[in-house]
Amino acid sequence: MSRVPHAVVAALMLAGVAAAPGAALAKAPAGGKSAEDLIVLARKAAAEKALAEQEKKRDRTKEMIDAYRDGKSALGEWQPLADIVNNGAEAPVQPYRPMAAEALLKRFESANADSDPAVRAVRREVAMAIVDLMKASAKDELGLRIVDQLLGTWYRQKMVQEIRFKTTDKQKERESDCKKMKDFLKKEKD
Repeated sequence: MSRVPHAVVAALMLAGVAAAPGAALAKAPAGGKSAEDLIVLARKAAAEKALAEQEKKRDRTKEMIDAYRDGKSALGEWQPLADIVNNGAEAPVQPYRPMAAEALLKRFESANADSDPAVRAVRREVAMAIVDLMKASAKDELGLRIVDQLLGTWYRQKMVQEIRFKTTDKQKERESDCKKMKDFLKKEKD
């Protein structure tokens, strides 16, 4: 038996495929899927898996905060942001608190709260929702800084000159300041 060089065998195989291209691929059984159908299904499954992984990676909280800041959600949809700002207990929420405060500041700054009574009314509702942070524990430094920043920006004269709220005040003083601010917010006119 003589040995046939590999190049000759390869050439013969290529010649056979070129002569009968359909014969090189196995035919799908009746009612079965062809190779092309299986490739399409595999690509579709891979795309769906990639989309599902991308969906898992989305940060819906950050998207909601950004949408409010940028005016893509209604001005009255502030409650989730106030809930984030008020939540000093849950560790996963802590990184979002400054972002939520910034979004509230920017949104009311761009909404021109100084000249629009409807915007002022919504801002007052937000202030009423977060005012209790003024009497938060000294351990919640972030919450105290946030409420000072928000209320100090929106109601500067009242917070700085009249109430003289400081995040470093004793708990009793901050509770008294909180009561004064609540009373002011309840009486504020549009």
